Formats: sequence, C-alpha cells, structure tokens
Amino acid sequence: MKIIAEVTPGRVHGLQGYLPEVAELADAVDIPESPLGIPHPNSVATAAYLKARYGCEVIPHVRLVDLNKVSLLSLAYAAKAFGAYGLVILTGEGRAPTWVGSSEEAALIIKGTKGLRDLRLGAILSLRYPPDKIVKRVKGPFSFFLATRLDPRNPEEQGESLRHVRSLGKEVYPYVIVATKDNRDVISYVKQPFITEGELRDVVEGLEGLVDGVVVSVPHDREGLKRCLRILRRS
Repeated sequence: MKIIAEVTPGRVHGLQGYLPEVAELADAVDIPESPLGIPHPNSVATAAYLKARYGCEVIPHVRLVDLNKVSLLSLAYAAKAFGAYGLVILTGEGRAPTWVGSSEEAALIIKGTKGLRDLRLGAILSLRYPPDKIVKRVKGPFSFFLATRLDPRNPEEQGESLRHVRSLGKEVYPYVIVATKDNRDVISYVKQPFITEGELRDVVEGLEGLVDGVVVSVPHDREGLKRCLRILRRS
C-alpha cells in the first residue's frame, strides 16, 4: 500500500526542517494548492523543488478558480516536465472561470493538448455520495482519485464504491486525517472524519485490499506528520 504524506507549501527554510525525513518515510508527497483560498507558494513549483532536492514522488494540485486556459496548460506542462506523479484538478472555492465548467472539462482540455495526453490526472472523490453518483464521477478522464469523507472506523460501508473505482483500473487514495495534541483546535474546523495517532496503524491496515494507498494528513502539525509516518513504517 502506498503511503502519501500531505505537505502544505511553505517557505523553503521551513520545509527543509522536516521534509528530508518525510521524503524518506513516504512513497509520495501530496501538495495542495492554497488551502482554504489562503495564498501559499505555488504547488507545482513546490513539487519541482521537492523532487529536485529530495528525489521524492510529487503530486501537486491546481485550482481552476485561480486559472485561465493558458495558465492551466502552463502548469500542466510544468508538472509533466518536472516528472510529477500526476496533477490533481480541483474547482476551488468561488466561481470558476467561464471557459470551463468542471474539473472533467479541464481534464479533457489537457488531454486534448499536444504533449500532455499522457500526463496522469487526478481529482477529488467524495465518498459521502451514493455509489451511483460515484460511478458517474469515476468514468471521467482521470487516472486516480484522492478520496474525502472516508469513514475510517468502518471502511466496508464504502467498500462498494472503493472497489468500483479500482475495477475500472483507476487508483484511489483516501485522506486519513489525524488529530494530535497540537492540532485538535484546527481539526475541529476541517469538518471531516478524523482519527487519533493511536488508531492510525489499525485503520490503515483495515483498508488493505480496498484502496491503493492513503494520504496521511496531519494539519498544522509537522512533527505529528513525521510521527505518523514512522508508525506506518514500523515493522
């Protein structure tokens, strides 16, 4: 099972303080773009830096609400040139530009552009929706999905949806959000299911066979992220 670490872009000197160990422990690094609409260093640029500096696999995001067609394609070309594992397309908060209506349409634009047809594209998949809506979603032009709203203590509830995604030859990586003593105040604003560090290993082991891997998210606690990755790598 692939272990992906969620890393929010930040200042270089801050990343250098904990990225070497994260890159060593994780199979890949997931890099959101301006979470909650708060400006951060661009995720594709951050991904290029992390891959060049630490040699880690990188998965940057783009938000359509921030882009026009030219800037979307420029970022897609950059993601491919720097060897990203894939590019995740989100709509983002607010109104998307008039030239595109959805992440699916943006993906088709990328896939129809010379030099980008083999770029792996990902999207967010909410597991709160019923299986029939999820089936419609995963038929789109995406190679992989980062899944939200996983029920970490009862994943079989969503097993039908997860198995369907994989039956189509597409990968699915649910977010596993971890609360620690240092981020509990922040976690309360996430409005998604979360677990404790003590539950992490059992939860991830319980997902074996249902998913291709997990995205470990420990918001606002870099030391907590390292602890969680150590837990999962412990033999």
